[in-house]
Amino acid sequence: FIIIGSAIIGVFTTMLTAAFITFRAKRHVLQLVYFTGLLILYGVLSIVLHPEASILINVLKVLSPAPLCYFGYLIATQYQQKKQMPSLAAE
Repeated sequence: FIIIGSAIIGVFTTMLTAAFITFRAKRHVLQLVYFTGLLILYGVLSIVLHPEASILINVLKVLSPAPLCYFGYLIATQYQQKKQMPSLAAE
């Protein structure tokens, strides 16, 4: 239960943080690339410190930050487009 719960919290936190970074950066994705890189390095460090975890969990620690940050980026860009649509229609 703890492993699954922490994984679910991590997924949502990563996507929301990536969306927040994208929203605040105004379409400059360099900060999001840095955030993704830091998460990957954190995953590698976690594998080194906890080698007893299963292979699937270790692989996901390294591979999951990139798609999760991309989904957060998509959430932020879709939100920004929807936010701009009514203002364009009003003009």
